[in-house]
Amino acid sequence: MNLPKKELTRILCDYIMSIDDAIILERLWVRSFHPYNITLTIKDLQETLRIDKGISKQRFNLRVRYYVAREYRKSNDYNRAMSKHLMDLRFYTMCDLTRDPKFCKKL
Repeated sequence: MNLPKKELTRILCDYIMSIDDAIILERLWVRSFHPYNITLTIKDLQETLRIDKGISKQRFNLRVRYYVAREYRKSNDYNRAMSKHLMDLRFYTMCDLTRDPKFCKKL
């Protein structure tokens, strides 16, 4: 039974959202050490999948760093320079980019 990727993703998301046992919700589901350490519980994944809730800073930063690491690997494969400059929320707030641009620090 070969299902398309979109259908498999929907089934997995439905399964994650159907879990309601308190003990299971606190179990680790995802553990990553690259590009930086992060652990996610099933409850974290459920919160990410909810449309009415925003994504946490930790998960946003993971996504940005994962994307940058993948782009870096691709650029090294073809011996070319990175064509994009991306920042995570930590860098964004460290540089005071959350304020009005005319009040930001000059880098």
